[in-house]
Amino acid sequence: MSNEKPDTRNIPFLGKMALKKGLVTQKELDEAALACKDAEDPETALQDYFVSEKIISSENIKRLVMATKAFELRQKDVKFGAIAVNKGYISRNVLDLVLEEQKQQFRQKKEPRLIGDMLVDAGIISKKQRDVILKKQNRMITEIKKARKPEKQASDSEAGALEEGQKNTNNDKKSLTTEPVAFRDGMELMVSEDGMEAYVTKTDEFDDTITVDDIKDALEEYFITHGVVGDDLIKGFIQSRGFKQKGFLAAKGKAPVQGRDAVIEYFFDTDHLKAGNIDEEGNIDFKDRGEIPQVNQETVLAEKTPLKEAVNGMNIYGEEISVRQAVDVKFKYDKGAKLSEDGLKILSAVKGFPRLSWSGAVSVDEEYTVRSDVDYETGHIDYKGHINIKGCIKSGFRVTGHDIRAEEIEGGIVHAEGNLTISGGVNEARIYARGNVQANFVHKSNITCLGTVNVAKEIVDSKIKNSGSCVIKQGKIISSQISSKMGVTAGNIGTDMSGPSTIKTGRDVFIENETENIKNKIGRINESIKELKTKKSDLEAEYKKLQQEATNLAHFQDRAQLEQRDTISQITSMSNDLTKLERLKDLKAYLQKLKSEEKATETKLTGCFDRIDELEAEIEKIDGTMTKRTEQKQTLAEERKNLAEWSRANPGNTTITVLQVIQPETRVCGKHSEKRVDEKAGYVTIKELGYTDSSQAEPTYEMKIVPNS
Repeated sequence: MSNEKPDTRNIPFLGKMALKKGLVTQKELDEAALACKDAEDPETALQDYFVSEKIISSENIKRLVMATKAFELRQKDVKFGAIAVNKGYISRNVLDLVLEEQKQQFRQKKEPRLIGDMLVDAGIISKKQRDVILKKQNRMITEIKKARKPEKQASDSEAGALEEGQKNTNNDKKSLTTEPVAFRDGMELMVSEDGMEAYVTKTDEFDDTITVDDIKDALEEYFITHGVVGDDLIKGFIQSRGFKQKGFLAAKGKAPVQGRDAVIEYFFDTDHLKAGNIDEEGNIDFKDRGEIPQVNQETVLAEKTPLKEAVNGMNIYGEEISVRQAVDVKFKYDKGAKLSEDGLKILSAVKGFPRLSWSGAVSVDEEYTVRSDVDYETGHIDYKGHINIKGCIKSGFRVTGHDIRAEEIEGGIVHAEGNLTISGGVNEARIYARGNVQANFVHKSNITCLGTVNVAKEIVDSKIKNSGSCVIKQGKIISSQISSKMGVTAGNIGTDMSGPSTIKTGRDVFIENETENIKNKIGRINESIKELKTKKSDLEAEYKKLQQEATNLAHFQDRAQLEQRDTISQITSMSNDLTKLERLKDLKAYLQKLKSEEKATETKLTGCFDRIDELEAEIEKIDGTMTKRTEQKQTLAEERKNLAEWSRANPGNTTITVLQVIQPETRVCGKHSEKRVDEKAGYVTIKELGYTDSSQAEPTYEMKIVPNS
């Protein structure tokens, strides 16, 4: 179970620019990237997606395209300038000036010029120098390669392989161009079809005065810039008398490394809806606890093989060879389980029963045993694990857990995240289960479950909605409403004296309800997060205001202390001067005032700091709550996704199999049609069939009754 996310490295730059400018949210960008990831031209597909989904206007798309092109041009020209400085063509000051002039052209929304052209027009560099740098950047590579194609005498397929840097699938021997290219100074060049290796051979006209730099420059003229061997090896090639028959490996590309997706292996049965233990005659063996595995502490429950990162390669032309990036999967555990030190295994922390939740978390449930009825003595039972009740679940009492077993239910309310097994009967109960439900009989009860409902004797005056099938091979369905996605198998439907039943098949009412419930829960969580964000924003505003107030008070306090020291200094200097008694009196009064003001300021400052501490604690608490709410939302979203995937993997079955008798007036429904049974029939199968003819655009459906084969 995984939640697919886009590889941020493969998101077109236009999308990142839209995010930076605030035109899209991160979520909108992720959704758009996933929608366009398989497009031949992801950037154009992304533009069309934003416009069609009314996320960005067509006018803003045009601005984004212009901004993206301008940015990419700017990046290339910055690199152009760096190469020009490195080669000594221009100084750093000249580069800064020409880049600033180009920036002004962008700001004035003029058609920007390449800085290479600007430098040529200014007479600072020559056209040849400009072209050398452009070639080094591969900005002229397509045109030059086409021009050299006749000289290399390469076939269309060979040229295509060279142009695209395709990987040669022949691992035994590299396929080289059939005819060597006259290189220079008595040398010939051969390049492998996949553009990963370049070989140089000598001819009788080889000029042994050639230098290492001459050979490197010659390779660069053919755009061979990546993986060129070291100077010592090239020097050895020049000095060697060989390399006339055998080629010298002058450049070798970096081969890509294929990635491997992460995989989780589970060492227990992860089937949420494993069938119950029913014999060939349809009877349930309630003594058989089934094949639920019980594990001891430290048992390895699951192991993850981590992903192997894919590494893009690069051919000798400096062109990247992309490979699919590996996909990771979440490795989650819950109560009763723990992670190994290396983080690659989930172990049982307790003795119990392992399970895999719908959100993909592994947990271990310890069994809770109730050795009596569930009544006023026990109260409601709420336990996140297996529950074994040796008595009856009495009227008005709730039992909530994973797999639940009980003798009987008399008016009780049950919520099982797994299976519910009742060895006796179910009377006037309300049952919800995300697994299977098994019972001896069901009277006047409502059952909603994801799995199969297995009943031994009879279903009377009850309502059942489930995504599995409803099976009562040896019993009867009487005056009940059954909606089972995977079909119904019953001994008898109705009696001579009972009211009619309604049997619906093919439609997944449980998943529809679950999906709607999860959607509503996510909606409530979103509202809660929104309220928390508003509250946090208000607190942060108060926090910022208090910080400013505290800063002002601290500055006031500093000034007051300086004034006190100055006043004390004045008082000290004139304390023995009897002619200044009046002035001395004023200074002492002023000093007292300063001290009072400082004390009041200190009180206010302390209050500010106390409130700031409170606000920090409140904001931290809100952040924690929002994190929990977000995790809850993610868990619910994963549950909804996995339930939907399970529903799609288990298409509905509109078959109703009657092993004995079905009474007239029984209403039978498929996904598209329904009918009332006209007369008593025995040993029949009822199934929805579709018919089409040339005059119909849509098929016509009918619930058809046929004898059992």
